[in-house]
Amino acid sequence: EQARDNLDAMEVEYTAVQGTVKELAMNNEDLAIQLSEMEINALPGTVSRRLAALAAAYPEAMTYDEQTGGLRFMSDFTFNSGQAVLKRDAGEGLGALADLLQSEEADGFEIMVVGHTDDVQPSRSRAKYPTNLYLSAARAIAVRDELVRSGVGPGRLMIAGKGEFEPLVPNTPGGTAANRRVEIYFYEPSDLVPETDVEIAEVAEDYVEPMK
Repeated sequence: EQARDNLDAMEVEYTAVQGTVKELAMNNEDLAIQLSEMEINALPGTVSRRLAALAAAYPEAMTYDEQTGGLRFMSDFTFNSGQAVLKRDAGEGLGALADLLQSEEADGFEIMVVGHTDDVQPSRSRAKYPTNLYLSAARAIAVRDELVRSGVGPGRLMIAGKGEFEPLVPNTPGGTAANRRVEIYFYEPSDLVPETDVEIAEVAEDYVEPMK
């Protein structure tokens, strides 16, 4: 009878422990999901979903990477070969992006526009773009200017040209379409202003600059 009582008590304790373990497992799963969302979605969920929907509406012209929060315009659908003048069809997608950038969800972000090329050097346009670095920067500027024309504040936009130096895939002879692209990234303003603890020393009123 005593053994039976002990067994009953152990079963009650085991049931309680099972409940605790189950609760801990659920909490661990919730934390894992939250961590996964933080790692995958570099942008708030609403902005990320809208960018994904935008890319889905123009599947041949752009793609969206949830891990980096970057929107990628493929240059072959945006520019003619060796040129930095936007194709007419590119204006629609950039206009839709401009509307998104001016939305309440995305209005607080700074925007970086980055141009990339493959390793084929400009030929017919070499006088205007001596290297791929020039061409990639000019394409980033063209995208930036189109966004400004569509209403995005110019102070929010920055540009960079990387030329052929950051390929997505190995370049192949004759040109590599995947590496010809313009990428757009979102940043919080605080991410772009480095913190500094440098103090500015006061100059004494009687200080005389030495002769040089």
